[in-house]
Amino acid sequence: MIKYLPALLILIFSNTAIAQEKLDSPQYSPDYCQFTAEFPEEPYTEQRCESDKRETCYNLISYTKTFDDMRSSIRVEIICNASTPEMYKEFTPKVMKATVRAMTKDTVIEAFEVKSRQEEKYRQAGLLGRGRKGLDDTIYIAQLWIADHSIMSVEAELIGEQTQESDQHFADILRGIGFSNDLTVEEDTEAAVTEDDKTTTKQK
Repeated sequence: MIKYLPALLILIFSNTAIAQEKLDSPQYSPDYCQFTAEFPEEPYTEQRCESDKRETCYNLISYTKTFDDMRSSIRVEIICNASTPEMYKEFTPKVMKATVRAMTKDTVIEAFEVKSRQEEKYRQAGLLGRGRKGLDDTIYIAQLWIADHSIMSVEAELIGEQTQESDQHFADILRGIGFSNDLTVEEDTEAAVTEDDKTTTKQK
């Protein structure tokens, strides 16, 4: 099922920064969210509440795409909520890795890779796994992003057969998700170091 595992592992940390002026496609970037996502078409927004009293509500951003050959489809769901500097301190790379595992416990049959990243202004954790939906295998990528005032979860699923079109579409969406600041993507990518890399360096 997973034909391009090395390339998909890169997509766990697909994008490290988004230059807002470069985005010309429909994007999700509310004022309270320090992260942004770019989509090929306008995503669907649904408000959900944790109880009937509607005391705690959030927007679920979803995007789906079924390809013409009907052999594969894509589903992406994003939730971004306001947070606090105290929460940012609590969500260490270790906690974030445990959180993405918890996010996927009911959807991932086998986890291939779980990684974390520590940047100057945010942290990110990601998981690549294999799932199952009906009779179809799925590729499942979960990401958790946190900064001092917002936290965002991403769940992206490629369902069915991998084709050149579906793989490219899946990759393009994941590359359009990231931390929003004034840096260009290239500048921030050069400065990015994963938490795992830092640990390895210290051990040496």
